[in-house]
Amino acid sequence: KYYSPIELGGGIVTSVCAYNNEYYIATYDGGVSVLNPSNLQVKRFDLLQGLIYGSFSKLVVSPQNELWMGSNQGVFVYNAKTNKITNYTQDNSQLYNSYVNNLMFDRQGRCWISTQMGLCIYNPQDKIIRSSGFPQNFFNKESELNCTQGDGNNIVCFSFNGLFKTDEGMAQFGLLKLNRKVYNNYI
Repeated sequence: KYYSPIELGGGIVTSVCAYNNEYYIATYDGGVSVLNPSNLQVKRFDLLQGLIYGSFSKLVVSPQNELWMGSNQGVFVYNAKTNKITNYTQDNSQLYNSYVNNLMFDRQGRCWISTQMGLCIYNPQDKIIRSSGFPQNFFNKESELNCTQGDGNNIVCFSFNGLFKTDEGMAQFGLLKLNRKVYNNYI
């Protein structure tokens, strides 16, 4: 089955995520659409205006079974059980006023939110996004990080400036130095 950019809202699909027995499709400059797998019908996700026209980067499901959507308008969090959406922005959190390019949940249930201006973390205990509280010399000012779970309780993040690693408690962190000789074999 083919879905045109008009049906999806945009021509560049940035993320697809299974949630609540449907597939949510994020686009750049075209908002979010929802695909029903039983009838293959696509509809616009229109609970809020920003979901129709925004630029979205990443969709992930939280440990609390909520759909998190990173965008140029902050972070949208959708709860299918209550059919409610929360939109975190600079106005109601410490989220940077810039494009959210990546979201990742760690083993503690915290969301690592990467923006063009740096890293933020959402803690489910206090339900707030913070850009402060990182250790001194941490890599939280790196723009456009992409974070993923590593081995053990480690988190690995990469950007144009390098590869970074931290444990979830942020006690040990830093830039990973790659052996130049080995690195050149993969270019």
